Amino acid sequence: MGISYSNSESNTGTCTITAPAGPGTVWNLTALSVSLAGPTQGPNGKVTIYDGAAGGTVLHAEYLPGPGTGSVGNTIAVKVPDGPTGIPGIQASPGNAMTIVVNGTGANKVSANARFTDGLTA
Repeated sequence: MGISYSNSESNTGTCTITAPAGPGTVWNLTALSVSLAGPTQGPNGKVTIYDGAAGGTVLHAEYLPGPGTGSVGNTIAVKVPDGPTGIPGIQASPGNAMTIVVNGTGANKVSANARFTDGLTA
């Protein structure tokens, strides 16, 4: 399957990226960056990565840092840990979708950019 790049943007404070389920597919998230901007952005933004649909098994979750004093936004390169097999990235179960949900705070703008591989390629 190779490499796939996905982007999601929202003006409502939350955005979602889903790598679709497919037979024989093992999604491996190798890179993730998040941008948050707006007057209500604070230290409570969070990224959650699910094995399958949102609300299912959580593979990884972390709170995002807030902007510096006087800043209206920031871009965060989320550190993606190695999966349980030692392959760089977070891996979904074979055949499952992988869903990334970024919750900002308030009605801020949120953008997420992800890089996925087929699970066999770093």
